[in-house]
Amino acid sequence: HDVLLHWHIGEECTASLIDGGFTVSGPGVTTTFRSRSCGFEFDLVSGSETPPCGWISRSFDSKHPITTARMRGRILGGTQIVTTIPVRADSADPLN
Repeated sequence: HDVLLHWHIGEECTASLIDGGFTVSGPGVTTTFRSRSCGFEFDLVSGSETPPCGWISRSFDSKHPITTARMRGRILGGTQIVTTIPVRADSADPLN
């Protein structure tokens, strides 16, 4: 089976690809998404028309590009997909 997982990134955040995943940075926090599943590929999409991906709509007939991270791969029947998402506060965060 082919699988494709999506994570929609908040408008106030930035995302970048790393080996085996991606990072997301926002106000005062950084998160790294990684998957231990072999052979999975990650990419970032924003404002794609075909297929539609990387959009946010806050009202009818209105859409704005937003970053969407995708993880795609091929699995067999008993495959487990494990994604770790450790969150760390940035040292410049005044709340820490």
